[in-house]
Amino acid sequence: SYIFNENTDWMDEVQENGFTTENLFRVEGGDEIAKYNISFGYTGNDGTIRNTGSDRFHTLISANVLASRKTDIFANVGLAYITSELQNMGMTQQTNPMLAAYHSMPLISPFKKQSDGSELSNYAPYNFWNTSAVPMFAYDNVSNPLAIVNTVQGKDKIYDVNTQAGINYRWNDYLTLTGMVNLYYNYTEETMFVPGVTDQAIIPQLYGTGRNKVGNSVFTQEVNTYMLQGKYNRIFNRLHEVNLFAAARMIMKSYEWDISEGYNTASDNYQTLDNTQNEKRTYGDLTEWNYLGFTLHGDYTFNKLLKGSLGLTVDGTSASGTDASRWGFFPSAGVTFMVANTGILPSSINMLNVSAEGSLTGNSRFSSNYGKNYYTGNNFFNIGAINRSNVPNTKLQWEKKSQLDLGLEMALLDNRIHVGYNFFKSHAFDLLLNSNVSSVYGSYDYYENSGTIDSYGHEMTLRVNPLHTRNWDIVLGVNMAVVNNEVKSLGNAQRMIIDYTGYNNDDAQMVMAVGAAPYEFYGYLTDGIYRTAAEAQNSGLVNSSGDAYQAGDVRFVDRNEDGIINENDKVGLGSTMPDFFGGINLSVRYKRFVLDANLAYSVGGKIYNATRRELESMDNFYNQSTAVLNRWQVEGQQTSMPRANYGDPLGNNLFSDRWIESGDFLKLRSVKLAYNFDKLFNVIRSGSVFVAAENLYTLTKYLGSDPEIAYSYSEQLRGFDYGKAALPVTVKVGFNINL
Repeated sequence: SYIFNENTDWMDEVQENGFTTENLFRVEGGDEIAKYNISFGYTGNDGTIRNTGSDRFHTLISANVLASRKTDIFANVGLAYITSELQNMGMTQQTNPMLAAYHSMPLISPFKKQSDGSELSNYAPYNFWNTSAVPMFAYDNVSNPLAIVNTVQGKDKIYDVNTQAGINYRWNDYLTLTGMVNLYYNYTEETMFVPGVTDQAIIPQLYGTGRNKVGNSVFTQEVNTYMLQGKYNRIFNRLHEVNLFAAARMIMKSYEWDISEGYNTASDNYQTLDNTQNEKRTYGDLTEWNYLGFTLHGDYTFNKLLKGSLGLTVDGTSASGTDASRWGFFPSAGVTFMVANTGILPSSINMLNVSAEGSLTGNSRFSSNYGKNYYTGNNFFNIGAINRSNVPNTKLQWEKKSQLDLGLEMALLDNRIHVGYNFFKSHAFDLLLNSNVSSVYGSYDYYENSGTIDSYGHEMTLRVNPLHTRNWDIVLGVNMAVVNNEVKSLGNAQRMIIDYTGYNNDDAQMVMAVGAAPYEFYGYLTDGIYRTAAEAQNSGLVNSSGDAYQAGDVRFVDRNEDGIINENDKVGLGSTMPDFFGGINLSVRYKRFVLDANLAYSVGGKIYNATRRELESMDNFYNQSTAVLNRWQVEGQQTSMPRANYGDPLGNNLFSDRWIESGDFLKLRSVKLAYNFDKLFNVIRSGSVFVAAENLYTLTKYLGSDPEIAYSYSEQLRGFDYGKAALPVTVKVGFNINL
């Protein structure tokens, strides 16, 4: 009893309010010959998870020198050094403090307790609540959330260098030539140590054998860009305006990552890789991408009435297969009719532009390794080995997209009202897909240009300036985008299933199917809960193991009506892509006070709430959400929550529409109130003081922490709520001063 007498708020134990500071000092000066701009800055952010945060030191040095009347030289050097204290996120139950806090029993303490009820300074072990040596059902072990945030050490250091230098030469009043070099380098070093030997407060990893873990990684990226360009602009006889642009650009990019990890040092005092004893391994990847492109573009405007444009881009890439062309040819053309300049419209219409544009573009920003043979190193029972990494496609080529844009832009009532509309229709083809060939080839990966997706949509903008006086200025802006996508081809397949078993053995799936939207969730449909034993028996349904459903179980939809709920009954459950989305902006100025507000909205997208699935499954002894208090318990009960059943033998918690939620939201993304001043104390030229807030309020029915989630940059993981910390509410008070 002395163990189970607490009322611990585990989320409060792992979360906290953080402090944010942004500081920038800038010096600028010079004369007509040379100008310079030097800035130094520091940004500090405390995370909302305890003992997390980041510090960023940065500087930017810019200079421009007029070497002659026709020549100027410019240079920029940007440096940044960033350090961070981090925690594991995602569905890693052993080390994600959010999941551990959700799962932990509130009746116990974070610290060990003696029989008299007094607490010790040692963290309670992960099996603290299993007090019986021979239990009928052992409690499921949970890592101590407080031990995770206080003892797990996740750190990274980032060095970022961006340099640019160039020269502008004005040949005459119409032609300017520019040469530029940009060199970018990024070095990121990450270290991770997960203890578990001394306090045994964190569940062992590696199938229960890894008591502690050491991990180190290094990521480096180099991007070198060289560019020559020329711009020509001239107006003939005040009627004919000609703009010409020509450029040549070369980019050389390399990206390398190396990771080493191991388990079980002698104690938690030893936190280096050379002290690990089990499962030592090192792996990594090197990706190179080289590009050479030439661009020609020209537009001609007649009497500010009609504008036509033509362009051609010729790009070469190292990503193409050895038997495919290295070069891609991508033309574009457009026309714009400026109707308001004809004089046939009322004077209240200040601008009316009607435009049409067609283009063909290409993408080759994928690994150059896909089209060639290469080998990687591996560790097999502590013996070094090499193995083939992929099956090359020597005919790999550019991904391409043709697009048509039709636009309308209008300004009314002395430019107080601006309206914009654009319709687009695109055809993306030769898209890169992993065909997952047979393992007899030595690799599952085989990439080919076999995908096709058609899209169409509308983009609309409205800007209204109803009041503009010396003291008052009000501006309201609204924008909305509607996008519809459909998969037209997947090569020889009609659909492709994407599994996520690598994420804590998750049975979630997505599907790419011809005739449907890309990246739809793929699972079972449900139709409530069997209220009575008779209902379950009359359904005649069994699961894939042949077990009949009972009262309180989920009523799955038997799509093929064969009496068995199995893989053949899965369907698309909706896409993460919203039906429409956009933003609302408001700016109000009264004399020297300025109020700015920005709202964002999204309607129609779906989210997989994997975190809620963990908290409502009722198939183990983890702590569950209060929603399970409404679970089925007695014959005839009307509820949407199935019965509790240890181990879930009937599969009530299979990936289904139970876990798919609406991602609709309206969010007050930012609001800022500022007061501007000038000529203060004969020292300060100008400045402002302000108070600002971000993510202040979200209107949504989504049951997770935040509908605006981003687990990964990958399209395949958009809309997955895998237990990451939500975007925090941030309040800032500050000032800007110009001397």
